[in-house]
Amino acid sequence: MSDTIPNTIKDRVATDFQTIKNESGQRATKIKEILRPAVAETVAEVKAGSTTIWSIAKALTVAAIAMLRDTVLPEQSAKLNEKFVTVDEHLTEKYGDRYQSIKQRFAQFKTQYDNRIKTDS
Repeated sequence: MSDTIPNTIKDRVATDFQTIKNESGQRATKIKEILRPAVAETVAEVKAGSTTIWSIAKALTVAAIAMLRDTVLPEQSAKLNEKFVTVDEHLTEKYGDRYQSIKQRFAQFKTQYDNRIKTDS
């Protein structure tokens, strides 16, 4: 009788283990069935969201650049122009005709360059 008890326990443990193994396999399958469409839907949502976010970010960047161009750049340009006038007056005062001559030559070169660019385009 002592031999039958250990066999009975072994059989019961083996049976319980097999039951657990089967149930865990079924649960894993059910979990996969639940997760697969959830993951697919999540990926689709992320893709759609990133496209939307990218479009919004692009529009915001364009708007920011336009705002800078319309507000900050004219101010900076005006300041730069004031500095240029100051430097121009200083160089004219210091070098006189020699500076004016060089300035005219650069203006001619610039005009020729601009004309070449226009004809090459």
